[in-house]
Amino acid sequence: MISFWTIAVNAFMELVRKPVFLALFIASSLFIVFLANIPYFGFGVGDRATEATSHDVKMVMEGSLAVMVVSGLFGAVLCASSSLSQEIQRGTALAVLAKPVGRRKFLLAKLLGLMGALAVMTYANMIAALLASRMGFDTYGNPDVIGSVIFLGAIFLALVTGGLLNYFLNRPFVANAVFLTIGAMTLAFLLINFTDKSLLWDWHNQNAGYKSRFQDFWTFTKYQGYNMDTGQVRIPVVEGDTPEEYMRGLPEPNEDAPKGYEKASPKDEFAAMVEWEIVPASCLILFALWVIGALALACSTRLGWMPSLMVCSVLFLLGLMSDYLFGRPAKGGAYLLPGESVVWTPPAQADAEGLPAIQVEPSGTRRARAESAGVRVTWAEDNRDQPEWREGELVIPKPKPEKGQKVRITHKELLEQLVGDGRKAGLVSFWIGPWGQGAAEIKGRELRTGRVWAKMLYVLVPNWQLFWLADAVGQTDDDVLADRERTRSGEGTADGDDHHKKVTPHIAFPNPVWKQVMNAGKRLWIKLGNWSGYVMTAFFYMAAYVGFALLVGIRLFENRELS
Repeated sequence: MISFWTIAVNAFMELVRKPVFLALFIASSLFIVFLANIPYFGFGVGDRATEATSHDVKMVMEGSLAVMVVSGLFGAVLCASSSLSQEIQRGTALAVLAKPVGRRKFLLAKLLGLMGALAVMTYANMIAALLASRMGFDTYGNPDVIGSVIFLGAIFLALVTGGLLNYFLNRPFVANAVFLTIGAMTLAFLLINFTDKSLLWDWHNQNAGYKSRFQDFWTFTKYQGYNMDTGQVRIPVVEGDTPEEYMRGLPEPNEDAPKGYEKASPKDEFAAMVEWEIVPASCLILFALWVIGALALACSTRLGWMPSLMVCSVLFLLGLMSDYLFGRPAKGGAYLLPGESVVWTPPAQADAEGLPAIQVEPSGTRRARAESAGVRVTWAEDNRDQPEWREGELVIPKPKPEKGQKVRITHKELLEQLVGDGRKAGLVSFWIGPWGQGAAEIKGRELRTGRVWAKMLYVLVPNWQLFWLADAVGQTDDDVLADRERTRSGEGTADGDDHHKKVTPHIAFPNPVWKQVMNAGKRLWIKLGNWSGYVMTAFFYMAAYVGFALLVGIRLFENRELS
């Protein structure tokens, strides 16, 4: 067992010492932060506390996750190739296998070291993505220039420190630079998030109208700078009813504010603008990279790094299109688009108790009444009968057709019952599958069950879409609408029906550091809880594919003659 862990640690350290590894994760992290400093002119809302995430910020987060995937793909293939293929070519692997170390143990240890290196790269990119979600600004916002400078400065100091250690103490530069950079990026993340983004802009912008002193832009200090015209110090106050009540809540002018006080909104807390959904989304990307790394390691038992990269790239592209290429034929059925209808032919023996007609799954909305539902058809005695839900199934009354006639179920009917929002008619489609003994068709095409060959390929080819949930990161318009509906009904609020009561004005000095960190931890814990079920499912999905790739790699490696 000691030899196994020794090989795994050596494989990890060998990958970390590669200059390409250091260059790849630093370049990807810098590019992610660079994405947050570009104005995209998305013209989206920007108040993430009460509105949907800005379209600009949404583009930043999606671009950040895309950079994580692409850089991880190259990192997985290059690391797997250097970890195994080059050792086989140099004869290093033969020297290790000459000792009492089996090929299975050797390959498994190499895979473990590769997974550790990919985890380090993903962590660095995740820190950069979290910062990018905080730095992103909408059309009417301001870039976080100081935050970007702090992040760049931290990486520069880490590299300089690694160079000094190499020069004076003869320590390896790349390995030390990797770990120093990881630590510097983490410290920069904490430091940047202890600053208020808007006040930091006022600190270095001479045309802001407000001037923040060095001691003012931290989240744990009291004041927010001063008005450059009046000289009044800005103090955070929760809104009240009248100016008289507001003025009575302020302290008397003192040496800190000789010209009095001016109202300002409360400061942001630690990491208040960070989109914590990036953490579970990064875990999913890490699972995908582990699968790619296992496939690359299996290829490296027989191929060099370039053929391995080509094979993994083809599998990656096929996996991205897996739902379209294999998923639809495997699932069968067809999609019902707006304005279309399903034509259903009832079986010869048709009673009035409710005939199973079709299976329906909404697509294009997150606010459907059910993820999937069976649709039954009953024969209506008159036109006053309305569709209804019975035990999770949708029952639609229709006039009983004559022999040989067909029943038509429209897109509008399904939209009203499953979504209930006619404004989304152009956005929502429905997957329709066969159910029961009757025959169904859309635009003259009969709905059939899935095909066997498509089901086999759909299982064998990894579906990378399962690990890509960028659309779920950040508040969406549907989330905001649901929150507002809950607020109007009194759900999810501390005061229930009293949320319309007037608020007494009071000074809102920031929470202490420990409480701000605890509040950020609670927000992260809530997001992790929301994603935990899906992340665990994806983990087992990843484990199955890694195990399969490992078995293939062991088979190829055991049959290869080393010289």
